[in-house]
Amino acid sequence: MGVLFDAVRRANVAVDAGDNQTAASVASAVREMCAAIGLQLDVAKDIDADALAKAVALDAARAAKDFATADKLRAELQALGYLVETTKAGTTLRHN
Repeated sequence: MGVLFDAVRRANVAVDAGDNQTAASVASAVREMCAAIGLQLDVAKDIDADALAKAVALDAARAAKDFATADKLRAELQALGYLVETTKAGTTLRHN
């Protein structure tokens, strides 16, 4: 259980740092660990890898001041049903 909690802590640190790619990878590992011990997380709330990749690309476009691409990616994510929240720390996604 300690390994599981350490992984969750690592994912939270990555989210706080705006490192969505690491957060997604660690979150995937956490889900696999939970499944291995018979725990099921709220799978309806999972953000798919494609959407996370678009969020990372949106952050990269904003950093490059390519706001047209950032706006396009935001619109694509919203069309997929996500609430897109962008702050200085990075982009977060929630199901709408």
